[in-house]
Amino acid sequence: MRVIVVRHGKTELGASHRFQSPNTPLSAQGAEAVMQCANTLAQERVTKVYTSGYQRAVETAQVIAKRHALVPQEHKLFFEKYNSSAVIGRSYVSVPFLVLGLTTIAHLFVRQAKYKDEETLDELWERANEARAYLSGEAKHEDTVIVVSHALWIAAFLGACEKERPRIIRYVILVLRALCMRNTQQYVLELDNVTKAWKRLK
Repeated sequence: MRVIVVRHGKTELGASHRFQSPNTPLSAQGAEAVMQCANTLAQERVTKVYTSGYQRAVETAQVIAKRHALVPQEHKLFFEKYNSSAVIGRSYVSVPFLVLGLTTIAHLFVRQAKYKDEETLDELWERANEARAYLSGEAKHEDTVIVVSHALWIAAFLGACEKERPRIIRYVILVLRALCMRNTQQYVLELDNVTKAWKRLK
């Protein structure tokens, strides 16, 4: 089974470097890029499309799924890392963001470090591993599965499918990978049904 992981399209809030709420829609530019992404994926033999429940991801998944006569399925395992209600709508240079960033750094060394109601990197990593196990179970029934999600979740999922690394190193890679990820960027992974190992193809 192959899994194609796609980051959602652009939004106005994202373009203005502000934290987005779950109901942030795609921008006009984002919707256009999603159409191009759907065209690219149109030749794939897709049997199922999963999505985060956030509006920007759902809108992206709907466009992609339509090309395969499918309806995307929302699943809680594929939601983005929850970054705390205190930063929603705030600029990336605001005080709450700086506190969140410092708390995230502290979490690398002190597992209990957490900013208000955020989801920690440990919790995100655990959910990414659960998603990997869930998709492995789908291998018996599906050919190619598309998952539409968000930068931090995708970075965590890719890390979970790779070789085990020391905790601090894996989180540094996770954050750097998420920061460099483009909207509508695609990653292709393949599950070996014999060894149960994931291999990244693209």
